[in-house]
Amino acid sequence: MSDKAMFDEWMARIRREICATCPLRQEGGPPCPRNDPLCALELRPDEVIEMVRSDLDHPFPEAVYVALYRLQEPGPVS
Repeated sequence: MSDKAMFDEWMARIRREICATCPLRQEGGPPCPRNDPLCALELRPDEVIEMVRSDLDHPFPEAVYVALYRLQEPGPVS
């Protein structure tokens, strides 16, 4: 399997199992716009997938959430 095919497979699984239930998902998404909301999956998909693939401590959904949390863009401070 090519790297592109593997990437596409992982993205499809994340979008199907994680993005579909995201409370911030935009109408018509996924995918959501790259900058609204600031989602690590849209901004840094290669890093998310690499972190999920290398996470041996968590089941798939939790590994995705951990990766997204670690890679999230900082928001405004109130």
